[in-house]
Amino acid sequence: MTGEIIYNAKDDFAKESDFVGHIGGDDFVLITSPERAEPVCKSIIAEFDSLIPEHYQDDDRERGYIEGTDRYGVNRRFPIMSISIAVVSDVRRSFNSPVEIARVATEIKDYVKSLPGSNYLIDRRVDSRWEG
Repeated sequence: MTGEIIYNAKDDFAKESDFVGHIGGDDFVLITSPERAEPVCKSIIAEFDSLIPEHYQDDDRERGYIEGTDRYGVNRRFPIMSISIAVVSDVRRSFNSPVEIARVATEIKDYVKSLPGSNYLIDRRVDSRWEG
């Protein structure tokens, strides 16, 4: 479902030649131009948040979580799923390699995942190598 949502957002707001890929698990990548990033993110979040409740029972939706056992055998409450989006751009930064881009994306994603609900964050930092 998530992959379809991302692909739909690309179709609606990005160019046909832009790229959507599945990294693995619940991680995806969409490569588009910086000016399209914000409408794409907003579209993804709106569609995800409208569809995800359909995958929960009424009482779980009302509570805002499900109860279950985690991978360590501990009973926990898991909140209703949300989506976290990290946006990395070379508009104000220079990157030496795809590994460096992935590192920054992971850093941003980890922060965004710490926030409640579905969110996105566009990295607007400037580095010393940037010549803009």
